[in-house]
Amino acid sequence: MTQQTITEEGAFHAGARKKVNDNFTELYGSSGTFTANGATGVDVANTAVTASSIIVFTLKTVGGTVGAYPAVKTITAGTGFTVAATASDTSVYNYRIIS
Repeated sequence: MTQQTITEEGAFHAGARKKVNDNFTELYGSSGTFTANGATGVDVANTAVTASSIIVFTLKTVGGTVGAYPAVKTITAGTGFTVAATASDTSVYNYRIIS
């Protein structure tokens, strides 16, 4: 018996993949990463942010001295947000925007 690979049935085509991704973003929010610079606020561009968004952070990769979790300083709806971490923190953080 020879092995066969099914490439059509159950596979996502580009249109279906886009719908799944769009629905995921709508249900669970937009996400990404940023790197703290240990000195000043970091501007994070993300058009999914709104004035009433909740932004949640998790630590991805430790860098420098990790202190308190980052804090959102400003939000510009439809553009992005500015986040500040503690001095000497150069870690990479994940974020999730919940609208």
